[in-house]
Amino acid sequence: MAGGSVNVQTRDCEGDGAVCAAKDFADAAANRSAFEAGNDAASDKRELAIDLLKSLLVIERGPARQMGEVSKGEMALLGILLDEEGGLAPSDLSRRLSVSTSRIANTLNSLERKGFVERIPNPDDRRGIEVIITPAGARFAQDGFEQAVDGLEELLCALDDSEAAELVRITHRVEEMVVRRKGMES
Repeated sequence: MAGGSVNVQTRDCEGDGAVCAAKDFADAAANRSAFEAGNDAASDKRELAIDLLKSLLVIERGPARQMGEVSKGEMALLGILLDEEGGLAPSDLSRRLSVSTSRIANTLNSLERKGFVERIPNPDDRRGIEVIITPAGARFAQDGFEQAVDGLEELLCALDDSEAAELVRITHRVEEMVVRRKGMES
């Protein structure tokens, strides 16, 4: 891209208002970023990063987002509990999700109101509690997982086998970089 200001335009926006809003947000941020850069041409990697951000914002609203009853954080917490034999302490959930204990407390309050988790006394520490997933929470998490996988499988079927494998390979590589950078658990 030659010098001057960058004016990033969204693709045609139809359907989901949240998708349109995400595209508008990315466009506005990209235009502001280019404006603040002055007349210097944006780097190719920066342009690619802006395009990737716009696509990720749209993808986020796709198959894995069809669980309107819970937030992403709530679904992530349910997913962790679904894989556990017993319960987990809220501090363990905080560490595994890389979020504050106060955010975990708020998430647990919400999930408890929905009947998806219970807090029970820790059998090994009378002062502590453990969080367990309820049968309703397990059903909801499993159904949400299946919906997300079905939606992603449908998208991957639109690619040929090598494209689908390459997309997953690159996504894993980016995930590893994010985990390393943030010190998260995968």
